[in-house]
Amino acid sequence: MEEYLKKVLEQIRCKKAQGEIREELRAHIEDQKEANLAAGMSVEEAERKAVADMGDPVETGIALDKVHRPQVAWQMIAMMVVMTVASFLVHRQLGNLGTCRHLVIGFVLMIGVYFLDYTRIAWMARPLAVLFFLFCAFEMVFGFPNVGGTIWTGVSIFGFSFGMFPVMMLYVPLYGAVLYQYYGTGYKGLCKSILWALPPLFFAMKVPSIILAAILYVSMGSLLFLAVGKGWFRVAKKDTLYLLGMVGVLIPAGLGAILWLTGRMAPYQMERIRSFWYRQGEEWNYVACMVRKLLSGSSFVGASAAEIEKMLPDYGNSWILTYLTASYGQIVFLLVCAGFVFLLYKIFSAVLGQKNQLGMMMGFGCGMVLLLNVLINVLENLGILPETQTFLPFFSQGGCSILLCYILMGMIMSVYRYKDIYSCHRGKAYHGKRIRIRIEMTE
Repeated sequence: MEEYLKKVLEQIRCKKAQGEIREELRAHIEDQKEANLAAGMSVEEAERKAVADMGDPVETGIALDKVHRPQVAWQMIAMMVVMTVASFLVHRQLGNLGTCRHLVIGFVLMIGVYFLDYTRIAWMARPLAVLFFLFCAFEMVFGFPNVGGTIWTGVSIFGFSFGMFPVMMLYVPLYGAVLYQYYGTGYKGLCKSILWALPPLFFAMKVPSIILAAILYVSMGSLLFLAVGKGWFRVAKKDTLYLLGMVGVLIPAGLGAILWLTGRMAPYQMERIRSFWYRQGEEWNYVACMVRKLLSGSSFVGASAAEIEKMLPDYGNSWILTYLTASYGQIVFLLVCAGFVFLLYKIFSAVLGQKNQLGMMMGFGCGMVLLLNVLINVLENLGILPETQTFLPFFSQGGCSILLCYILMGMIMSVYRYKDIYSCHRGKAYHGKRIRIRIEMTE
């Protein structure tokens, strides 16, 4: 048996897949050996017959090598090349050389993350989460406040500014790895999983940023729903999903009502919500009205006659999509939106079809962060939502947000890369002890 396994594994080039393949083949041989012993064979004869039934080791190894090898997400990579080049050309024309540099650095960083093994995060998920909370607390105490008194600017390390808004979104895929640590537990593990979601929401409200808290809330809530729906917790699935959905809606609605009635919101936040709700003429939101005028005055192809620089502040950041529409025509708006629809479709189809549960959860979290930022930014650039702190992934200027998006894409590609390497569970940690769960691998 050992000689047979050795010959099989010699044909498999991916070292990461060899361990699980060895254990799976060994289990099949042992099962067949037990059946042969029950049929009256001797120990030596039973093992020899079990090995012979597995077929030629070289042919078996070659067949397994074709299946269990790293995969390249060529379509996603092609889309990222197109988006990076397009964004580079736009910001070069605008004179944002710093943004061009961040795009190049971000693309290289994405490739680096792509080659990393995302499963290593699982063993350190909770310690990493604690370190993340400590970093957020450090920013709250020592971060550099901006003009409004918030801590968007954060700390500066090696010339890069790390602000709370983009950095905190990295917690979403990490939260997926934290959830994985409670796989197979009951209501107690579910309650602990919910508690791990509270600190980032607290830090988001202390920034303060309602939109950041909303993105984190929806993203982590979606991960928790997915985990319960996939049967990660030994709970009554249908009743738990119903309860989580009801509580998930009532809590933010109740907190919002309390903050509004007690006047605990910042004055500018209350005024922005009031003006948006009643939409009192064109004064309800100046930027939204300017966006609508620019979009309505733009042609299908070609630049409009409007002076974008005078009508729209910060058009290279949050309003980059409106700038592109007014500068090149509505067809650019449609092409950019179509590109994001295709990219997001490839992301979610890849991660939801992932057999490794950890990869599915972390990839889904990365996709949710990108989806929510794209959705909010597009609605703002249509004049439907008022101005908020958001960005269009890969296009809006801002080094930290650009690097965040490329890191998330790198994680998604890493999940795709190892989709045929790892089984349903590469390894699990219950109560601090590592155990291996043997799952039947793809033939």
